[in-house]
Order: sequence, then C-alpha cells, then structure tokens
Amino acid sequence: MKILFIVPYPLRSAAGQRFRFEQFLPSLDMKGIKYFISPFMTRAFYKIAFQRGHILTKLFYTFCAYVRRFQDFIKYWDVDIIYIYREAQPFRFIFFEWMWKKIFKKKILFDFDDAIYQLDPILRHQWLLNLIKKPSKVLKICSFSDIPIVGNRYLYEKIYPLNQNTRILQTVLDTDVFKPQLRKKKHGDPVCIGWSGSPTTTRHLKLLTFAFRKLKEKYGSSLHIKLIGDSSYQMNGIDIESISWNLDDELIELSNIDIGIMPLVNDDWSRGKCGFKALLYMSLGVPAVCSPVGVNSDIVVHGKNGYLAHTESDWFIYLEQLVCNELKRHRMGEEGRKTVVENYSIEKHTSTFLAIVESGSPTL
Repeated sequence: MKILFIVPYPLRSAAGQRFRFEQFLPSLDMKGIKYFISPFMTRAFYKIAFQRGHILTKLFYTFCAYVRRFQDFIKYWDVDIIYIYREAQPFRFIFFEWMWKKIFKKKILFDFDDAIYQLDPILRHQWLLNLIKKPSKVLKICSFSDIPIVGNRYLYEKIYPLNQNTRILQTVLDTDVFKPQLRKKKHGDPVCIGWSGSPTTTRHLKLLTFAFRKLKEKYGSSLHIKLIGDSSYQMNGIDIESISWNLDDELIELSNIDIGIMPLVNDDWSRGKCGFKALLYMSLGVPAVCSPVGVNSDIVVHGKNGYLAHTESDWFIYLEQLVCNELKRHRMGEEGRKTVVENYSIEKHTSTFLAIVESGSPTL
C-alpha cells in the first residue's frame, strides 16, 4: 500500500498537520506502509504567506505550487490512497480532489479538524477572500470521499448525513514529548498566564480584557502574561509579552507558563474546534482555564483538571484562584496531565489512525 499525503503546508510548520497526521508517520513506517508528502506551499512560500504585501512573490509561488500539484498526477500515479488534509489548494474549485477520485480512481481520505466548510468569522468581511474562496467545497469533497475524517463529534454530526463512512479521529499529543518540564523558576518569579495560538485566533483574547486588566492592577509585576504565536499583538493598556511561535523553542516557552488559557467566542466556527490548546497545556501539567465551547466541556472537568469560564467575571475569579494558590495549580495540573495521558495520547489513538488508513486500502 502506498499513500500520498496532499497537504497545505510544509512539514513541521503548522500545528494542524503536526497533530492530525505527521506524528502518526512513524507508525506507518513500522507497518511497512510507504508514503509520500506533497505540500502546496514550500517553506519560502509559507514564510510570507500570511504577511501583508509580497504580492508578486506570492503570485509566483502560487503558480509554482499549481505546477507541482499537476505534477503529482504523474509523479504519484501508482499510489493507492490519497490522504488530503484540509484541501489540495486554497481556492474555490475542487479539480484536484475530483481528478484523483473520478479519473485516477484512487481511494480518498479527507481529514479536517475545524469547521472549514464555512469562512472563519474574522475573514468574512474581506470581499476578495469571499470571491476567491468557497468553503462549502469541503462538503462536496466529503460527499465523494471514501472516508471523511473529522476531529470531534460536532463535525461528525455535520458531515455524517453526507457520507456514512465518516470517522472521528481526535486530535491527540505524544505525551512522551509533551510532558511536564523542569522549570528554572526562582522563588518570587512572577506567575505566568500563557496562551499559544495563531494570529487568526487572537480575536478570542478580547474576552480576557476585563480579567487581565483587573489582575494586572491587583498583582502588578508579580503577574506575567505571555502570548505565543503573534509577536505584534497588543492589548490596550495591559502589559503583555507577545512572541512569535518557533518550533525549536516551543517546549521551552510553554514550560514557562503556569496557567494556560483557551478563550473562545461561542459561534459555529469555534464549536468545530478540537480543544487542542487545552490538551497542550494539560499535557505539560499546566492547569487550563477555557471557555465552555465545543469539546472543551468534554475535556475539562470543572474544578478538577481545569476551569470553565462562562463570563468575564468567571475569567477573573478562576485565574485569580490559580494565581494565588501554587498548590492548586500543581494539583490541577497533575489531573490535567492524567486526563491527556489516559484519553488523548498518541499511544491511545494510533490504532484508530491505522484502522482508518487500512480500511481505505483497495486490497481490503
């Protein structure tokens, strides 16, 4: 069996790819399954893709990306399975997915972990994006895929009526890699509230403006707020540290966090999320405070392995409790770690991934 992974981004660059399929690749090696990976973006393209400007360079890189996509038909004509993560290319049409299925007669496994059948609310006001993208194409791809793979039950209930072969594969972590780190914190160092995410998800941090302002007013320099993923992000009148995400420094930066946060606006887009931020903090033994949206309410047992904050006041109350009580942080962090190891570890879900892949084999 040979598998071609059709993906948007270069390897080890985007969290979705890393935790949806990249971390399972060693299990394919162990099974003797041969695979190839074809990203739409090169590393050079990915480096500037989400920056303003560089229009001509982006157009050139996009042209080259489409050339590579067409070359895939020739280069990988003999593969058995096409495993598509999110999309083969970012614009309106589904030409490549359709060709692989209808003309080349390949088995299609289509994997996604967000409600990408609609446009992210933060982008809906951009007329050009609305013109060139068509999120509903995801539903069409699901309808003719052999196995649509989704990250949670909310997405499953949306896709199952279109394709009864839909499967759930939860987003999980390698708990041998993501584990409590030895911290070099000294007595008297400030307590650190931390967030990790992409620039497009910083909109949710507005939910914490009230809590952050009150906490900083009350605790001053004994409280540090760190945001990982968007070095340009600022909050009006609130002293925060914003840094870019870097794979090489990921564990170092995360291990300096004492309390992890996952605020979410309660909308259809957010309900499709798979709780990855919460799982990431918890795997490191860091207590998580989350909005009770989507699977967060399944992952977090309020008051035991984290807190669920419904209102602005809740955010302040629960964060303050953790800021003031090191023992509570430690106990809640231990419970969170236990939750991830028992229910959301790669060890527990590798068999599910392999079963899905092998069920797509034309030889079975």
